[in-house]
Amino acid sequence: MIQIIPQQREYNLLLKKILYSGYKLFTLDNAKEIIAQKNLGINDVHNALTYLVEDDWIEPVTQELYIIDESLTGGFRILEHEIALSLAPEGVISHYSAFNIHDLTFEIPAATYVSVPEGTKVPTSSPDKPFTFRGSDYRFIPVKKEHLFGVEQKEMGSKIRVTDLEKSLLDGLVHPEYCRGIMEVIYAHSLQTFDIDKLVAYALQYGPEIVKRLGWVLEKTDFKGEALSILEEVPIDDYVLLNPSSKKSGPRNERWHIIENHR
Repeated sequence: MIQIIPQQREYNLLLKKILYSGYKLFTLDNAKEIIAQKNLGINDVHNALTYLVEDDWIEPVTQELYIIDESLTGGFRILEHEIALSLAPEGVISHYSAFNIHDLTFEIPAATYVSVPEGTKVPTSSPDKPFTFRGSDYRFIPVKKEHLFGVEQKEMGSKIRVTDLEKSLLDGLVHPEYCRGIMEVIYAHSLQTFDIDKLVAYALQYGPEIVKRLGWVLEKTDFKGEALSILEEVPIDDYVLLNPSSKKSGPRNERWHIIENHR
């Protein structure tokens, strides 16, 4: 005997309306809005979504975010970047993920890195505890709002927000541990594909510690130009670690007030 599910027709109609709205990923609130706007007569959105999940038309990413089966969206695979920014709508793709996008590395990141404003609700409590979906890891890095600058749009199947090349390089100096280590960050600078004026301006926004790290890295990667003098003249009270995520000892570079703890 065929089991008749109450409101089955309305649940299927909800799925059609979600597809017609252009969603590949949608939130619980998106579903509620469509139900209200289209007057679908669905009283319990959770029951509707549970039915669609059990019928394999949608898959839950979290309790509030769902992905539509690719067979219904033209077979186009939803990229990790899209999932990441759906998990953190105020976020921006950053760190080693941005390195990859800007061709600063040939390596494929082991996780998708997303900078989010401090206090943002994300699916995991720490960048060191990634959220995992379909075997892919997502790391959310809390950032002060005044440091969420240098963002651009990139076409990656769909438009995504990503830190621009210069901001990505400086994020590597702030958190080399999220860019496969300080040596990888130094290598990325050595490519010298950056706009030096923008790079220096961004470093000044960060403050003296990043200014001195940048000056040291530029000098060691044979950069030539007046930017070195500008960075050198910025005052600083004490020596700072080149690699903030490593040991706290090493040779002292007097010019840049840097403790060379990268080896």
